[in-house]
Amino acid sequence: MEEVEAVKSILRVLPIWSTGILFNVSVTQYSLITLQAETMNRRIFPNSSFQIPSGSLNSFSLVSYTLSIMAYCNCTAFHRNFVLYS
Repeated sequence: MEEVEAVKSILRVLPIWSTGILFNVSVTQYSLITLQAETMNRRIFPNSSFQIPSGSLNSFSLVSYTLSIMAYCNCTAFHRNFVLYS
């Protein structure tokens, strides 16, 4: 019976673990993102002299992952509170 509980606890952790894998793969690609940003046009407006720094493009991916995890948590909380228990 203890083996069954151990397997259940491992299966409960798998979604969190898989999310961590995706995040870590994207973090390891920072140097590639910076090199790609060096070659792309980083101007916001065509005639503007301001360019987005190439190193700051990494922060956009971190912000998007953070927002998607927050949205996932909110959706699962909504599903748990209103759909399953109504």
